[in-house]
Amino acid sequence: MNRIELFSKAKTACLGLQRRFPSDPSIGSVVKQLEFLIELEDGKRTDAERLSEIIIPVLTTREIEQLDDNVANLLYDVCDEFDRMKHEWSMKGYDVGKR
Repeated sequence: MNRIELFSKAKTACLGLQRRFPSDPSIGSVVKQLEFLIELEDGKRTDAERLSEIIIPVLTTREIEQLDDNVANLLYDVCDEFDRMKHEWSMKGYDVGKR
């Protein structure tokens, strides 16, 4: 599974979780962040500096894990890929925050 497929699968899972827990704002935040990652990877965006604003790892640990272990595990895979993505963009000279 490539990066976009992984991020898209996670987005779909989060949208399902959002239907189950519509009042939880953390899920909507994760969905928006996944949309950004998909667009950046797909070349539709170039503002890689915003990678420093991604907090999917924190939200997964603090919020999502309590709601659904399967979605959380998928998001942990996203977190691993996100770290690789940040590294790649930092090697291109972008300030993407701490690794």
